[in-house]
Amino acid sequence: MPEFLNAIDICNRAMQHLGAKRIDPQLGFTEISVQASECAFAYGKIRQAELQRNVWTFAVKRTILRPVNSLAVQGSTFVTNPANSSIATSPTMLLAVALYSSTTTYPSSALVTDAAGTVWQTLAPANLNAAPGNSSTWELYTGPLTVDAWVANTSYYAGDLVYVAPGDGTYTIYQSIVEGNSDTPGTASAYSATQVYAKDEVVTSASILYQSLVDLNYGNTPVSSPTQWTTTITSGSGSVKWRTLAAALQPIVTPYPLGTGPSGQSSTRNVYRLPCGFLREAPQDPKAGGSSNMGAPTGLFYTDWTYSGSYLVSREVGPIAYRFVADITNVTAMDPMFCEALAAKIAWVVCEPVTQSTAKRADCLAAHKQALFEAGMVNAIEQGSVEPPVDDLIACRF
Repeated sequence: MPEFLNAIDICNRAMQHLGAKRIDPQLGFTEISVQASECAFAYGKIRQAELQRNVWTFAVKRTILRPVNSLAVQGSTFVTNPANSSIATSPTMLLAVALYSSTTTYPSSALVTDAAGTVWQTLAPANLNAAPGNSSTWELYTGPLTVDAWVANTSYYAGDLVYVAPGDGTYTIYQSIVEGNSDTPGTASAYSATQVYAKDEVVTSASILYQSLVDLNYGNTPVSSPTQWTTTITSGSGSVKWRTLAAALQPIVTPYPLGTGPSGQSSTRNVYRLPCGFLREAPQDPKAGGSSNMGAPTGLFYTDWTYSGSYLVSREVGPIAYRFVADITNVTAMDPMFCEALAAKIAWVVCEPVTQSTAKRADCLAAHKQALFEAGMVNAIEQGSVEPPVDDLIACRF
């Protein structure tokens, strides 16, 4: 069980550094005190800055980024799902996530934002009155923010988002849950005796739809297993390799800067939208080149990535498996060493208004530096053998 459970725990650790009275855990930041008001103002700002300052391993995430597509027109026909094509001809759309409501029952995989703008994805079906960030039924969403139209005969990665739009103004968003996914999202998969099915997953057998009644459903032929399968379908009929994502879409208005453009223009560089919760780039392969022999290529991959606001610009044309530091807000997911460093930094910032003295500030700063040093020693802060690129000729000569 984690010892740091919430922001108040971290701020009370800061009060210990200062020798000040701790905040009442029941009242939290609503307590009428200097400690509560100063910590409430400082906590989120310092937490985010500390996450961005170093590559903390608990905050490192990986997701798939795809280049932004423009609207393609063939004659006067808007093409939504071109068959036998590796290029999506529908426009890339942006996820539009609604604010969480305690009176709404959220289906599986629904996305919501909290009051701070953090995006959460539900882990449970029929999720009602369980606030994200304070419930185990939600997890932080750190996936892509852009959604492309599904393209037939394309292999998708786990975590990829696609939408299917019949052209009547409606659409369905799907999230791939496996690697190498080329299934049609809205078409149920054929039953396989070698696959384990979860409750509510839908398959076809002898052209009939069946829905699983239980989790860990394995080796039970639908037609002869009435306690494991039913023909009453209540959760859709899409492929088991995709899950429906409960969210909305909105157009991306991108004034492509000079030298960049949509993925359909081969003469320009491509624009990738940075993932949800992005704070900073993490080393894409922190161990690359760590054991290069003298005179051998370092093995490092040179990137031409440049950052512009919420976008990454590159001459790459395909998906990027992107490694980054995410804005983690759930305290129970934080490394204890990070919580120690954060508490010391908060103590340093609020020292004077809380204690009316600056005498302890130097001690707090020293405690912060010591926490960072110790975090690096145990790899809580990533200290991989990232090797600077070395020219082969130089390596051979020396």
